[in-house]
Amino acid sequence: MKTNGLSIYASNSTMKAKVFLFVFTLCLFFNGSAESPLFIVKETPPNCRMEFKNGFVIITDTISGKVISYDLQGSGGQGSNVDGFSDLAFDEPEEHPENRSKFEFSLGLAIVLVIGFLINLPFFLSWAKRQKGSDEVLFYNVEGKFTYFSVLVWIDQIESLYKSPLTIQRKKIEHYYSISNKAKKSLTIFSKKIHDELLIKAFGENMVRTAFNRMKLYSKLVFLLDISILLIILYSTILFVSITTSWIVAVFMGTFMGIMIAAPIWLILHLILNHSLKRVTKRAIDNGYGTGLRIIMAQFYGVFGGLLWKDLYHIQGKSSWLTASRKTKFY
Repeated sequence: MKTNGLSIYASNSTMKAKVFLFVFTLCLFFNGSAESPLFIVKETPPNCRMEFKNGFVIITDTISGKVISYDLQGSGGQGSNVDGFSDLAFDEPEEHPENRSKFEFSLGLAIVLVIGFLINLPFFLSWAKRQKGSDEVLFYNVEGKFTYFSVLVWIDQIESLYKSPLTIQRKKIEHYYSISNKAKKSLTIFSKKIHDELLIKAFGENMVRTAFNRMKLYSKLVFLLDISILLIILYSTILFVSITTSWIVAVFMGTFMGIMIAAPIWLILHLILNHSLKRVTKRAIDNGYGTGLRIIMAQFYGVFGGLLWKDLYHIQGKSSWLTASRKTKFY
């Protein structure tokens, strides 16, 4: 059938087309209904039905049931059947049509979580500033200056907590101390390395669970909100793919697509939380307090498994890490 009018351009690759459709749906969700400038319709041919779906102009032959494509106005090209594209478009047979409503709900929930995360951040920082410190801080850093003796005191605190000697860590500290002495340097040149090794030991064998259990309720909620943003975007992508494919294909393809979409969004939000809390904590330390904030920072380090969280290392400021009463308990 040869006509004039609309032309729908489809990718030869099924994967690329589905990625495009998903991103396009995201844009429509944010910007509302949109009319594509690529589609110019002069008139509807006889025995045809024109529909507007998700920003697309779809013209269907009511007799044969086939989707018809048209060239742009004035292009002089010939129309063609788009059965190849119909397998990728929203008019293709849906294996799981019930997942369309689930996808729309999960996509809306993802947007709500992102907005809620950003709105909640100032309130969380304000709450964190008001938290008082405790002896728990002794397990996360040295007290006072970063010296060989203060590092040994830090190790003593961890050993007393878990009733287990840190023999390997003590030997490493002695090795670092020997090297720094030979180089006539301060032990602080190894502060980052020492900090990472001992901070992990401060949470015991099950680092993530221990850190989560030590958190206060508000910190737990912020952590869960952080993680849920990543998971809901992955879930939304899987639902989107599952509408027209099997669940097995949707899980693999949706996960791959979801990582490409979710990772940048989640990483930006995660870094905003990390650096905002770190900046507030450093400022508090410079002003002579900040033990409570230091504890919160260390707990987030632990609950993320020591990955993707930039913790505070030893800072030579006005305050000592130990500003709380030694009678205060955290467990």
